[in-house]
Amino acid sequence: MTTKVQKWGNSLAVRLPKDIAEHYHLSEGVAVTIVAGRKHIVVQPIRKKNTTLVDLVKKISPQNLPEHISWGDAKGKEVW
Repeated sequence: MTTKVQKWGNSLAVRLPKDIAEHYHLSEGVAVTIVAGRKHIVVQPIRKKNTTLVDLVKKISPQNLPEHISWGDAKGKEVW
C-alpha cells in the first residue's frame, strides 16, 4: 500500500487507511509509539495489559476497603 506524507500544522503526518485502522483497532486518540530504525519507521499502538485478579488484589488498602454490609441471616444452608 502506498500513501503520502502530508503537512499537518508544523508537523508531517501519514494518514492511516480505514481498513488498517479497523484491523488494528485504532481510533482517534489511541496512544502509539514511534520507533525509527535505519531504514524504516514503526508505528505501534500501546496496549494495556490485561488486568488479573492478583493485580486488583494488590491495590486493596485500608483506605479503599468498602464498609461492611450486613446481608442478614442465612436463608438455607449458607455457612457464615
